[in-house]
Amino acid sequence: WNSSAPDHGGASPGIKNTQYNEVVSSSSWITVQPEIFSPDLDGYHDVVNFYFNNGKSGVICNITIYDSNGNSVYRYHLNRMMATDDAVSWDGFLVTGSPAPPGVYVALIELFDLKGMVQYEKKPFVLAKKNR
Repeated sequence: WNSSAPDHGGASPGIKNTQYNEVVSSSSWITVQPEIFSPDLDGYHDVVNFYFNNGKSGVICNITIYDSNGNSVYRYHLNRMMATDDAVSWDGFLVTGSPAPPGVYVALIELFDLKGMVQYEKKPFVLAKKNR
């Protein structure tokens, strides 16, 4: 336990202060929303979002999206510097510019920093299409 910095209100028993740091497991600070998306431009769940809340600065991110056959279909921001709270979206289009087919996809998220920490997270999601 540490007291808050005097310039930011000093001690604050029972209240979150400048020393507060939430402890989270590694897989809980990356979330996928929605888990099922449909890139049909109807304004509802048209993109899949990857939300990052790790509380650390200086983290570099790479995201590769794979289809259910294990084929890499999209790479996002090679070596992008992430903010402590950040988000990345995929619109459902392949590297070629054509729409991805419906199915199950997995985002392989690679995170690393200048101290040598390397972490990989796999996040599954579904690309759905409406029957017309």
